[in-house]
Amino acid sequence: YIVNESRNTMTFLIPSNVTYIGERWISSKISGNSSKGSLIIKVIGGSGLYTGKGLFERCSADTIDLRNFDTSNMVSMREMFKDTLVNNLILHNFNTKNVEDMGNMFSHCVTKHLDLRHFDVNNVETFDSMFEIATAVNINLSNWKVKNSYGFNLMFFCCKSKKIILNDFLDESVKIDISDNSS
Repeated sequence: YIVNESRNTMTFLIPSNVTYIGERWISSKISGNSSKGSLIIKVIGGSGLYTGKGLFERCSADTIDLRNFDTSNMVSMREMFKDTLVNNLILHNFNTKNVEDMGNMFSHCVTKHLDLRHFDVNNVETFDSMFEIATAVNINLSNWKVKNSYGFNLMFFCCKSKKIILNDFLDESVKIDISDNSS
């Protein structure tokens, strides 16, 4: 799966016939890399994956570039970036249209910015603990249209973001308490 490895960059190719990769798979592959602070991780392919559960859990890198990572068939992104330490998390082309579970997706994640305004969350049922104890300068969820969801438990519990942008986040029929994002 590792296509290219240089001193500071590791590129992973996930063939379309692969449907599942175990939790912490990426972090297990980079554990021997000596340039963790300046490491760039790139993922290409992945169209066959139905879950990204824990895929980048416990990764430590300067950049995780997922512009060419095909997530169009994923139904779960639970714990995908849990406990991840990364300066630049590039999710511009992340396809979330089929995702039903984003629970703990960024819990305990430390990054500069989470610009998630392009995420299609129409089919997401649970956001439980999505940003629990996450640290980011800002989290942008503007443009999210949350309609079919029922799980918001601890979504922002102890989130250490300076700014959370929620424009148009909730349908009038959905009630969620987001007032406690301190500690």
